[in-house]
Amino acid sequence: MSAEDLLHKERFEIVVMLEGSTESTAMATQARSSYIPSEILWGHRFEPIINFKKETGEYWVDYSKFNSTYEVDTPLCSAVELDQFRKIQTESVQSSRMGTPPQVTSGGGLNNFDLLRHQGEQTGKDQ
Repeated sequence: MSAEDLLHKERFEIVVMLEGSTESTAMATQARSSYIPSEILWGHRFEPIINFKKETGEYWVDYSKFNSTYEVDTPLCSAVELDQFRKIQTESVQSSRMGTPPQVTSGGGLNNFDLLRHQGEQTGKDQ
């Protein structure tokens, strides 16, 4: 399942619960939130909000960046598919050094991730 499938075709909700205690009073605190696919920003990270001043040895929090994110290079496939893709790329480079043609090539409008997914489906049918 790709990120696009997950965020645009599937129906789900992620529920997040954060529990902790205030250090000075030991008072318990809890925060809960939930997220639906349209609220998830795939390939984004939060901006750092905690800063340190060397001169004074103090930390300060920049709350103006609290909900700010920035985009990072994130694959649009699962970790398993990415691992398989990297393995195939490594094998392809090694075989090209030895003079043998690579096993997997893109074609017919499919990318390597589509080919991996198709191979996985075929393997599942064979078993």
